[in-house]
Amino acid sequence: SFTRRFSREAPAGLKRQAFVIQDSVQLPNSSGSARGAFIRTESNEIVILPGPPMEMETVFKEALKHISLPSATFSRTIGFVDLTEPEVEDFTEQMLSKFTDVKFVTRVRYYSGPTVILTANDESALEELCNLFTDRWNKYIYTTSGEELVDVVVRELRDRKLTISIAESCSGGRLSALLTSVPGVSTLFPGGIVSYSNKVKSSLLNVSENTLRQYGAVSEEVAFEMAAGTEILFGTDVGLSVTGIAGPSGGSDFKPVGLVCSGIRIGSSIKTYTDRFKGNRETIQLRGANTVIKRLWRLLWNEYYIK
Repeated sequence: SFTRRFSREAPAGLKRQAFVIQDSVQLPNSSGSARGAFIRTESNEIVILPGPPMEMETVFKEALKHISLPSATFSRTIGFVDLTEPEVEDFTEQMLSKFTDVKFVTRVRYYSGPTVILTANDESALEELCNLFTDRWNKYIYTTSGEELVDVVVRELRDRKLTISIAESCSGGRLSALLTSVPGVSTLFPGGIVSYSNKVKSSLLNVSENTLRQYGAVSEEVAFEMAAGTEILFGTDVGLSVTGIAGPSGGSDFKPVGLVCSGIRIGSSIKTYTDRFKGNRETIQLRGANTVIKRLWRLLWNEYYIK
């Protein structure tokens, strides 16, 4: 009891928690002292929950044992790369004119692309719809089961028994953080380096000082050599690099804030890219990191073919 535990009488406000509603089912609370209650009337089911979020979640799990749940529904989430939300919505609406019992909503995963979430009581209808989407947008779909793009990339690398490492500058570790958000990635990711200064780029990644002087740190030439340097430093099959100007200062007319150069090495083949992103410092860093993951997925999907 409260008195035995704290050596004083329980306050009146706490005593009120001992009252119960007649004919209610008491819902235990393993995270706190306030219990919940479930009440069933002729026309309604009522659940009373405590306010703190952690306690509310705990008690609601108890309530699910008593609530009359609706008939099961099924859901599929399709993720797209390099498509716009209007393109996805237009095609979805065309398809759903033939599947009137299926509902959908489109959402944008800000740094990867649009998704469409399909729900229905008939799982076979969702399977048929996913096949229609795949037939139409095959080269742009990375999942039909709601996975994050980086999870798909890590699975592709694991299936091909490829290791990966990273050399990044302007993204400040965000590319490595994105990759290591996937559980179990340590089996194929030995490490990454934030090579922020030119000195570190040269000494650890073997980026040529002549290349840095001639083209500058933010250039495809340097991104190329950074990606190549990951093989020297980490000995991996795949190497990613990012270098750019995240701002808000440091830009020029020739190399403005938001300019990001990146490289992807698969074996001995290296492809480099230049992008110009808008936004604040964090947005530019995140866009740079996620864009590299998108391009790596596309290269893996095309069986290492680099245009």
